[in-house]
Amino acid sequence: MVAAICAIAMSAIVTRSLSTEGAGAFFLAMSIANFLLLWTTFGVERAALRFIAENRSAQPSTARRTVFLAIAITIASSCTIVCLMGSPIGVLVAERVLHAPLLAPCMLSVAIWGVLRAILSAVTESLRGLHRVIPAAVFGAAADRFLCVLALGLLFAVAQDRITLEAVFHIVIGALALCILCNGFLLWRYMPPQSDRPAHPILSKMWVVAWPSWLGLLLNFATTRTNLWILSGCQTSHEVAMFGAALQASLLMVLALQVVNGVLPSYVAEMFSQGKRDNVETLLRTSAFCVTIPALLLLLGFFVIGRPLLSVAFGPLYSGGYTVLLLLVTAHSVNAVTGSHGVLL
Repeated sequence: MVAAICAIAMSAIVTRSLSTEGAGAFFLAMSIANFLLLWTTFGVERAALRFIAENRSAQPSTARRTVFLAIAITIASSCTIVCLMGSPIGVLVAERVLHAPLLAPCMLSVAIWGVLRAILSAVTESLRGLHRVIPAAVFGAAADRFLCVLALGLLFAVAQDRITLEAVFHIVIGALALCILCNGFLLWRYMPPQSDRPAHPILSKMWVVAWPSWLGLLLNFATTRTNLWILSGCQTSHEVAMFGAALQASLLMVLALQVVNGVLPSYVAEMFSQGKRDNVETLLRTSAFCVTIPALLLLLGFFVIGRPLLSVAFGPLYSGGYTVLLLLVTAHSVNAVTGSHGVLL
């Protein structure tokens, strides 16, 4: 919840500090970083969460191996992504595909943003698999965005004219790097002890679980998150910025669902491996009900105060995104009330 609110606050500072063209480039960069997060991990972090939760007590050596494999795979693919996006290919994507010339000199920073998020995700999901939900939630999602808001807020108050697109990216990268160090230390501290029982081969099992999840996430991204990319190719930078602001505000709709999805996976994996399917069903039904109530209340609130919310948060220029906001929050509400079925699958 804190992470989502901080993300909206960071977007609000950016829209008030940069031109609409700069804000549009920032929202495009955020979308690219989200895509690189998915592409870099190959879904391995979700598979790792399951196998760590299943083996942390009975097979601690297997759980340790799973942690190391997930992080090693993510780091290896991250190096490839950074080299690719830092080459002229990244500039070509920014200028010819996304029609965002302001983004072209910053594509290396955007790539580093995406791969650092991927590494942080791998470490965080490993912590969740070990049932260390609170430190995973704090340093895996909330802390980096809180640090970004704090740094950008101070810079906005002291020297607003010094906030550039590149400066925003540097702040984001620094916050992510600090959170990776903190989460890495916590993971090392809570790592299951080495046991005398040999670790089971786990790589092939991880891949069998990971690739369907990975393809599903990529398909979901292609159908729900590429809207900014399409818009940038056929509309002005102002339209892109306005849509990006509405998209960020609509994320308030899935706050409760994100909280539930951050807690449930490790418990569902462990109960399912123990054959407690009735308990899993009860847990999922209860969580879905708890998510539905705040989602419906937020939906009503957006219909009533959506336009002034956009104006106050992002600036008067962005109030024109009210209609888009209503469409987005309606779609998010449907997603929220269906619950965490993806966790079980």
